[in-house]
Amino acid sequence: MMIIENYNFSIIDKLYGIINIGDNMYIKLFIKCIVSIICLFIIVKKIGKREIKNETLLDHIISITIGNFIAEIILNGDNFIEGIVAMFIFGFLSYLINFITVKNNKFRKLVDDDPALLIKDGLIDKEKLKKNNIPLTVLEEEAREESIKSLKEVKYAVLEANGDITFYKFEDKFDVERNIIIDGSLIEKNMKYLNISLDDILIYLEENNKKIDNTLLLTYQNGKFNLYEELNKK
Repeated sequence: MMIIENYNFSIIDKLYGIINIGDNMYIKLFIKCIVSIICLFIIVKKIGKREIKNETLLDHIISITIGNFIAEIILNGDNFIEGIVAMFIFGFLSYLINFITVKNNKFRKLVDDDPALLIKDGLIDKEKLKKNNIPLTVLEEEAREESIKSLKEVKYAVLEANGDITFYKFEDKFDVERNIIIDGSLIEKNMKYLNISLDDILIYLEENNKKIDNTLLLTYQNGKFNLYEELNKK
């Protein structure tokens, strides 16, 4: 630890010496802020835009932790380099988790919560609201923000993995599109909900020269399958 601390002072002192700021604490604080912002920008750039917009629970935890590191390295000059290194480590862990989440469906289920139906066919599921700690007043407020005057207009209300609530009204002329296959993995609960058999899926895939394990995304909507292909692949 003594070696690392000495190394910290050596680098920071050299930086201060190069720009000849003396003992001005405000300029030193300004430099730390600039360095921290640059490092944070690099981390977020590598992690991806998903961290910013569609933040999951794990993303939120990592974001808070990185924010604490930034505050620590700015205000505590003794551990500046250690804080920068720790911030990059957490950024790398976040990138690694997101990478595995994209590649592995089982891990994705572990990290990201499945969407929950809060309203189904116009009926409010009180158990789902209670399980997800959503008061009925909050559900009504979210609906009003979507220009929905009454929950009686809502056919489906879906709590997304990132915490947003999506509303579908009775007057909408479409059904909710449901995933049947993601990255070669069957979504059995949706098959059961839609009463779709494995034979139905295999017949459709055979007609399109596909197999389950090489299917990127297969959905079901309005009584028919929708097959999504990878870019530049047939």
